[in-house]
Amino acid sequence: MREERERRNNEFMEKLREYSKSDKPIWVVAAEEEKKQRIAERAERKRIRDELERQRQEILEEQLSGK
Repeated sequence: MREERERRNNEFMEKLREYSKSDKPIWVVAAEEEKKQRIAERAERKRIRDELERQRQEILEEQLSGK
């Protein structure tokens, strides 16, 4: 439990250091970073969905051509 708290605290401090390098207020930079992260997560979920759909289509085509 302690190691997990230390790890999260270290990550938080690293982010704060990175955010403080900007001329913008930390909360603005943090909000922008969160938005970028959400966009990246959505893109990754879409990529996974597309890949699963492609695999499903391949399986269907194999089943249809095999009959």
